Parts: sequence; C-alpha cells; structure tokens
Amino acid sequence: MQKITLYQALLTFEKKEWIQFQEYVSCSLFNTNKTLLKFLKYLYKHQDSLFELDSVIVYEHLFPKMPYDVQKLKDIRSRLFRLLKQFWVLQKNQQQTPQNNLLILQELRQRKLSSLYQSHYKALLKRQEPPENDQDYYQQYLLTEESEHFAELGEVRQTKDRLQEMVDHLDIFYIIKKLKWTCEMLNRSRIVNTNYRLHLIEDIEKLIQQTEISHLQVPLIVLYHQVYLSLTQKESEPYFKQLRVLLEKHVGALSKSEAVSLYRYAQNYCIGKINKGEDSYMQELFDIYKQLLSNKLILENGVLAHPHYKNIVTLGLRLKSYDWIKKFIEDYQVFLVEHIRKNAYHFNLATYFYETGDFDQVVQLLNSVEFTDVYYEISSKYILMKVYYDLGEFTLLSYLIISFERYIKRNKAVSSQNRQGILHFLMVLKKLAKIKEWQTFKGNAFIIAQKSKLAILLEKKEPIANSVWLKQKFDNLV
Repeated sequence: MQKITLYQALLTFEKKEWIQFQEYVSCSLFNTNKTLLKFLKYLYKHQDSLFELDSVIVYEHLFPKMPYDVQKLKDIRSRLFRLLKQFWVLQKNQQQTPQNNLLILQELRQRKLSSLYQSHYKALLKRQEPPENDQDYYQQYLLTEESEHFAELGEVRQTKDRLQEMVDHLDIFYIIKKLKWTCEMLNRSRIVNTNYRLHLIEDIEKLIQQTEISHLQVPLIVLYHQVYLSLTQKESEPYFKQLRVLLEKHVGALSKSEAVSLYRYAQNYCIGKINKGEDSYMQELFDIYKQLLSNKLILENGVLAHPHYKNIVTLGLRLKSYDWIKKFIEDYQVFLVEHIRKNAYHFNLATYFYETGDFDQVVQLLNSVEFTDVYYEISSKYILMKVYYDLGEFTLLSYLIISFERYIKRNKAVSSQNRQGILHFLMVLKKLAKIKEWQTFKGNAFIIAQKSKLAILLEKKEPIANSVWLKQKFDNLV
C-alpha cells in the first residue's frame, strides 16, 4: 500500500474540513487550476478508501483522453498538497486574533492612516485580557513594539511613552520561556541521563529574587521558579509545598495548558518520592488529582484519559478512600472515550470490589464481562487470580493459570518484555499457591524449605509482574 502524503493528510479531515477545503480550492483567489478542484472532489467521493485508489483510474478520471503519465499525476498531487498547507495557514490565521490585529496595525501604519491606527490601537488595549501564558506576554510585547514603530513616524505625538512597558513585556516573556525550558531540561536529564548546559539561569535567579523589580513578580515566573527550585535544591520539600500553595492560589489566572504543565511537575515530584519508598506522598499526589478534577484541568476536550481514571482509582484505594473512589468510578465513567468506557469502568469497579473484600462481586463482574482491550483483559485476569488465591480456591486458580499462560504465549499483541513478566508472575503464583495449600497437611520443616526456594525464585526472576502483591502474600505465609 503506497503511503501518499496528500492522502495521509486528508485522512485526518472531518466532514466540515473537506467542505471548507473544497470551497478554498474553488476560489479563484487561491487557485485557478480546475483540475485540482476536480481531483479534490474525486478524493472526497472516495475518502474512505484513499490508499486503495488505483493511480491509473485516477489519472483517467482527470485526463480521460490522455495517455497515463505518472509524473503528471505526481505533480497534481503535489500542487494540491501545497494548497492544503496554505489552507491550514489560513485556518490558523483566522484563529490567531492577536496576530491578525497586529498585522492590521502594521498595515495602517505603513499606509500612514494615523487616526485609524490610533482608534484601532485603543480598541485593542480596551479589549485586552489579563495575560494567562507566555504567548500573551509576547503579544503584549509585540503590540507595544508596534506602537513604538508608529511613534517613530513622528506624525502624531504619543500621549504615553511605552518603551519601558515594551521592554518589561519582553523580559517577562523571555524569563518565563527560559524557566519553562530549563525546568524541562532538568526533568528530562533525569530520564535520558543527559547533562544540558543551563545558560544564564543564575543571572535570571538573581533578578527574580530582587523584589523591587516588580514586573518580574508575575504568577508564571514565580511558579516556574518554584518548580526550578524543587528540581535543583537538595532540601526540595519546602519548595514543593510552596509550589502547591501557589498553584492553588493562581490556578484561576493561568491558561489550561500552563496549569496542566505546572501540576504535572508537582505530580512527577510526588511520583519520584513514592518510587523512593516515601509513601506519605501518595496522599499529596491524590490531593493533586482532586485539584485537577475540581478545576476541570484533567479533561481534554471533555474526555478523561483512561490511564488517569485508573491511576486515580489505584491511588485512592491504596489510601483506603473507598467511598470517594466508588463515587468517582461511577461519576467519571461518562467522560471516558466510548470504545474503552466499558472495559475501564468494569475493570476499575472490579478493583474496587477486590480492595474492599467483596470477592463475590469481583468474580461475578469479571466472569460476566467480555473485555475487548488486551490491557484490560490481562489486568482483569490478575484480579481474578488474586481473588481465587485469597479465597483458597486452588483448583479454579490452577485452571485459570493454565488458560492464561496459553493466552499470553499465543497473543502477539503482548510485548516480549511484558510477556516475560507475566509468565514469571504465573510461575511464582503457582508455587505460592502450592505452599499455601500444603500448609494444611505438610510438616513445618517441609514448608520452610519450600519457602526458602520460593524466596530465591522471587529474587531471581526479573522482570516479574505484580511483584509487590506476590511479596506481600509470601510474607503472609505462616
């Protein structure tokens, strides 16, 4: 199947975009080649099978009386793709109102329409909203810079000197950007083991700490500086705590994307601490999730990503916030994308029943639901095996282990790394169940010997899925 760039781009179109693009191509202001419009209409008609189109048949439709010319068809596709890119630019320009207003001002200045320029400029200042992100400060800088260019004409005397204002906006924009990318470099260096060069950051720190420089005391600078401190200071906890306070205070003044980015740093800080065994940060992370939910920051276009749904449930159950989690599972299932909704809802509900000890509900639920997603299919089997183990249903557990082992070995959708971890889990679980069963009729010396062998196996087998649960159950063996 030939992956033609134009077709790949068109496959991302919704119906409305197809219609708008056809209107664009039919406009003589943008295109005078009628063959391009004819080609686009043909593609629209066959939009569900673009990659199955026969190039010869397409060519015959466009040029019925001409011999097939592969290069000519490539040129047509290339020209239509160029128009598509221009169409995207036009769409973006229509959305970028601040940029368009700036272009209008520049045009008025170049045409020396001074009175119109001033009225348009004053109207823009009146409509200006408080800045929510770095781009807002950049637009403010560009706007004040434009007013300076107008003042240079000397035709009309400026009522206000905006030079200081222009430079202040530039400072704010630059420092926010510098802090943001510095924080990302520090964060990424922990993941990819790369030492980035952090130019000028010490000088910026000195500037920020000078409280008399009032224009730098804006929420975004203060917040990203706090993130920077939490990433660089040895005793970082006070800076993290202050970041939490500042986020709660300023979240309403930030754009959604900025707020999400800042909360993500707070989440990563907690996860890092939890991974080091500091379980008290689970409550901190849970509280952050609650803030994201209450401020509607966790929803993207009205959709809750199912990993977030699962993470919140897992975290809340570990903290034994059972009532809150049960309500969350029910209330937020409607925000999951439709194709995964049932799987995610039933799996998380089963997890809730397992953690609250309602094993009958777990078995009934998992045995009555057909999971269509491999991830949820595997995860549900884990829960069912845990239930059978805890109930001492060793025969049922044995049957489930055998069928699950067969399923994992045959399923090509499971990566080799995950497959190995699952098979190791099943191997250890079989031996764990055997020892638990033997405890009812075997001697103490025999059990101790078997436990020693299992302890070695638990230590040696890497990777191993559900290792924390396995170790807990091993420790609980009498």
